[in-house]
Amino acid sequence: MNKSESISELMKAVVKVMADVSNIEKNLTVGTGISAYKGVSDKDVKEKVGSAMEKNGLAIFTTKVEPSIQIDRWEEDVIYNGNTQRKTKQQAFTEVKTNYILAHTSGEWIELAGYGQGVDTQDKGAGKATTYALKNILLYTFMIPTGTIDDSDNEHSDSKEVPRNINQANSTQVRR
Repeated sequence: MNKSESISELMKAVVKVMADVSNIEKNLTVGTGISAYKGVSDKDVKEKVGSAMEKNGLAIFTTKVEPSIQIDRWEEDVIYNGNTQRKTKQQAFTEVKTNYILAHTSGEWIELAGYGQGVDTQDKGAGKATTYALKNILLYTFMIPTGTIDDSDNEHSDSKEVPRNINQANSTQVRR
């Protein structure tokens, strides 16, 4: 772990942020229908945590982003005006491993590592993945609970049906 020689002032500031931000409500609905779930918006995290960090002399800087992209393409029959048409679809899955420096006004600092994923049909996967990575590093560094209970405590992922919109037999995978 990379850090400054001393981190005592930085740690005091982290504890103060933890006390200042005791919870962030899940005010965002992601998706629609039975796939919809409640989440914490990036804006809410940045406003609440950022304000507490500023008050306690902390700043965070991105120092490294390592992306990995997988693009799947497949064909689907789509009905348009009563006619069936064959359309090519695609989905880009982006993973990022990130590094940040959490710095204090005393000059003390510590390196943090993050991870995020993003899925998009075009070019927004990287933005989604890096946003998710930063949001999670802020929530977990300062141990901030979200809502009344974590999503994973309500329902196991194995009880969810796998989406059927990807025809793996016809997909093309590209890794960068």
